[in-house]
Amino acid sequence: MATQSKKMMDDSVMEYYHEQLVVHADLVYRFAFCLTLSLDTSLGLVKRIFEKTASQLTPTTVKQEINTKGLLLAESWIAFQEGKSKKSGVPSLTLAKHAAKMFESLALEARAALFLVDVAGLTVKDSAKTLGIQENQLRAHLGHGRKTLLNTSFEA
Repeated sequence: MATQSKKMMDDSVMEYYHEQLVVHADLVYRFAFCLTLSLDTSLGLVKRIFEKTASQLTPTTVKQEINTKGLLLAESWIAFQEGKSKKSGVPSLTLAKHAAKMFESLALEARAALFLVDVAGLTVKDSAKTLGIQENQLRAHLGHGRKTLLNTSFEA
């Protein structure tokens, strides 16, 4: 009987993983790419995020009401910051030349803020919480990023 109840608990965790985490994989990948500007580096980051999150799932955590999208994006930000401190320099760019210049011209915090609010659709409050900063700081990063993008010109 104990084996059957353990299997049911394992099934609930797997169901949660597939229904609540995997559906956000594309969003997490796009955020990782926004942060790293590298296809390979972002793929590695996403893999670490999902491995870490999956390893922490238990039947108890599955039953809790959590903002899964926010959790995954926050974990992405944390993992990126941890990885950044271990490496020197910026990952090699795999974007088209002028797109790379556009994103390179933005500070990392501005890229992250723009992505969370304008692409992922998080509120300013949730985005600030994800990045671990105050809402007014997030708004400043958003304003700076938007202004920079609007004023960026490229040579063809």
